[in-house]
Amino acid sequence: MDEQLETALQHAFPDRSVAEVGSTGPSWNDLNRTVELTFADGETVYLKISTTGAGGRIARERALLAYVGAAVDVPVPTIAAADPTAAVPYLATPAVDGESLIRRWAAADTPSAVS
Repeated sequence: MDEQLETALQHAFPDRSVAEVGSTGPSWNDLNRTVELTFADGETVYLKISTTGAGGRIARERALLAYVGAAVDVPVPTIAAADPTAAVPYLATPAVDGESLIRRWAAADTPSAVS
């Protein structure tokens, strides 16, 4: 585990023991990094960190999750932990059951079919 990830993890979950850190695949944005964390108790969360220390993207994503959850009938994750002002800004969410917005969007004939 690298220093950035360790710093964010200690800030987000100071009293939790991590059993495994897994990859989520390539990111669309090299300024962020997301990993799958499995805690010793078996709970899994996805931890996204800003690799540059800038928390604006993390803050916007947190706001976007709240907006989409309120405005669109698709499942969105709850926020397990987030701090866009931390030394290593982060956002942690559990996995979400159901169909994602991106899958519904891709399957739609028109963007309005998503609503």
